[in-house]
Amino acid sequence: MPTKGEGKNTGQKPWLQWPGWFLWSSGIALLGLELIARVWVAWYWPAEKVFQLTHHTENRGRFTGHPILGYTLRPNFHSGRFSHNSYGFRGPSFSIEKPPGTLRIVLMGASTTYGVAVSDEETSAVQLENRLHTLLPGRRVEVLNAGVPGWNSRETLINLRLRVLTLHPDIIVIVDGRNEVFPQLFNNYQEDYSHYRKVGYQFRNSNYTYKLLFRVSHLFMLVTTPGRGRFGFSQREENPAYGSIRYENLPTDEELLQNARDYRRTETFRYNLEQEIQLTNEQGGKVILSTIPFYSKGYSSDVLRGNRRTLPVISNWVAGNNEITKSVARKWGVALVDANATLSQPEFLVDDCHFNPRGEQAFADLILDAVKSIMATH
Repeated sequence: MPTKGEGKNTGQKPWLQWPGWFLWSSGIALLGLELIARVWVAWYWPAEKVFQLTHHTENRGRFTGHPILGYTLRPNFHSGRFSHNSYGFRGPSFSIEKPPGTLRIVLMGASTTYGVAVSDEETSAVQLENRLHTLLPGRRVEVLNAGVPGWNSRETLINLRLRVLTLHPDIIVIVDGRNEVFPQLFNNYQEDYSHYRKVGYQFRNSNYTYKLLFRVSHLFMLVTTPGRGRFGFSQREENPAYGSIRYENLPTDEELLQNARDYRRTETFRYNLEQEIQLTNEQGGKVILSTIPFYSKGYSSDVLRGNRRTLPVISNWVAGNNEITKSVARKWGVALVDANATLSQPEFLVDDCHFNPRGEQAFADLILDAVKSIMATH
């Protein structure tokens, strides 16, 4: 005779018993959410974004890896207002071998030169080329945009040696000084800026484990990647302009104020500018140095965040770098465009240093005056 309670579950499947029922229903719910997540991602996210978050690739949006520079512009990139040619410069294609009789000008620097706030046709490089076509009818003129967001004078100098001088430019315009304050004010200063940039930086394997998991679960990808990232995922690592920075040397406010007392930190910037002039002169080209505009009330940065204590210091160091630019121009007898003096106003800028369309046009006019001065004496 069966005892009390014996046989009550006879015939029931184990997965219908608690906790089997809970685990089974939870699994079904997760599978349903995963299906919804995959439909959502496929519908709303660009395929390239999904690919970059689920694969280990050299490309991140407008950037690509470089064995020496760490990163540079991605060749043949097209997205909305921004396009890069096959050489990895912003703007239309050009022949690497300079055609005979061509006046070739290269603009170098960071995001101000690149023109992050305007379309391809609105950049100062294109505006300058249009003005030179009018000034020199019948002559072939090329103005190439070699600006790369996030770079400082160290990357500009390397880029000049590796990728720009080989194009045999007649005139090089160099616009640096604002991004310089970041390595200048970071802790554990090194003259080669190795305290600021990761040595041998490669971002192919950024967020490595997460991307493996994202291939399995788009639901996990959806809840992990918003904003700056969650559960240890870092959106900063996905942008090489920031992922290449050694944030362990990011100064506190007190450390920044202390670092700002060491003016020997400006010598690398001076050295880089002088090297750029010397290398260009040796090839027979001419250099135009430009100060960089800076409107402190519009300051915005994901590297050094300015506040009531630190923003005046950052502003003073940008001003100091502009003075170094002018000093180097006088020493070497090269043309100077003082963009800071005339364009550091909100009607020309979208923030502290990036031009709006009106600013791009005004900057092109300033460079044009310097180019005409060079041409008049040669």
